[in-house]
Amino acid sequence: MKNLKNLNLVELNAQELKKTEGGLILWTKTIVGYLLSEFDSILEGNAAWKKEHGIK
Repeated sequence: MKNLKNLNLVELNAQELKKTEGGLILWTKTIVGYLLSEFDSILEGNAAWKKEHGIK
């Protein structure tokens, strides 16, 4: 009975890992997608900030 209980815990841990892994992949895709879609404005903002603060 103890082995069956341990096996169930391993299965639950594996399922949780899949959920977490899937969420992390989705989060990463979202961040990368945002950065790619806003790349030009990010560069413009960075250049403006550098100019404002006297950084070359």
